[in-house]
Amino acid sequence: MRNRVMLQFNSGRTTLLSVAIITVLTGSIATGVGFVEERPSLPLVRLQAPQNSQPTSQNNGNARLAFEVTSIKPRSDANGGGRGGGNNVGREGCAGVRPQVDPRRFAATDTNVWLLITWAYSGNFQYLGACEDVTALNLISGAPAWVKTDKWDIEGLFPEGAILPADIPRLYSRADKAPKLQRIILSLLEDRFRLVVRRETREVSGYALTMPDKAGLKVNYPPGFNDPRFKANYDARPSGDTRAEGGYLSGKDAHIADLIPMLARETGKPVVDRTGFTGQFTFFIDSKPLNNTNPAWEHYPNIFKALEDQVGLKLEETKTTAEFWVIERLEKPSGN
Repeated sequence: MRNRVMLQFNSGRTTLLSVAIITVLTGSIATGVGFVEERPSLPLVRLQAPQNSQPTSQNNGNARLAFEVTSIKPRSDANGGGRGGGNNVGREGCAGVRPQVDPRRFAATDTNVWLLITWAYSGNFQYLGACEDVTALNLISGAPAWVKTDKWDIEGLFPEGAILPADIPRLYSRADKAPKLQRIILSLLEDRFRLVVRRETREVSGYALTMPDKAGLKVNYPPGFNDPRFKANYDARPSGDTRAEGGYLSGKDAHIADLIPMLARETGKPVVDRTGFTGQFTFFIDSKPLNNTNPAWEHYPNIFKALEDQVGLKLEETKTTAEFWVIERLEKPSGN
């Protein structure tokens, strides 16, 4: 039987799950893996500023932001740990370490370009999770193979006042966006990696997340939840913390907006919030990944049944629109 204990606690199938808050959306368009109020299809936009001209505005007319100084060095085994930390391996090209951000400096060590592109697409810097959310939905295409294999050490100096101390804790939440940092990363890709993308808005099949029972949501506490060791580990998790391992999803005092990208990754389709729920809740969802034929998983429900039985939410088929990026140009930079 698979081991699903997320904590250092060996007690059968004890697991712990998180919380999610919700924002009501009727029709929607995907921006990254979040959805906002429906609007007309966007025109195709070339994101790179032409050479020998003033930089064009980006992100719906906001002024262009860029690092004042950048350092990009090809990564080799001989390179040290740097400000970003050590090695971490994600899936589907989402490999690297959590970027280090303070009000004046950005540092990403042992990072591939795919990770940077997904950050620029989604505006979400929730480490590898945001990259995997975008990758699972195939929202970006046309990238050369090296974007997922070649590694770089990247540092940048922010413009004065671009990133405030109060902004930093929100950078790593699934529910929050970092639009200024998003624009700065996009400028880095345009200026140093010569990125050119074409944006396309397409109608796609997806799911609407609904709440059939308006009386409230369920909390499916795992076995052994009240064990002091388990409970202490759970209590130490910060509000809004979400975790995913295969079909096991958990959240503590999170928003529905935290749960939406997790469900999109599990189903492989965009998910739109139509619950009408605006509060916080804790959830524990134990399911088997879709299309998994391993006999060890046969006794677990799929994500659709688990979500309804264990949380009181339901996924229903729907049509929505999503923004796709088609990469037309991308080059390796000269290291400095």
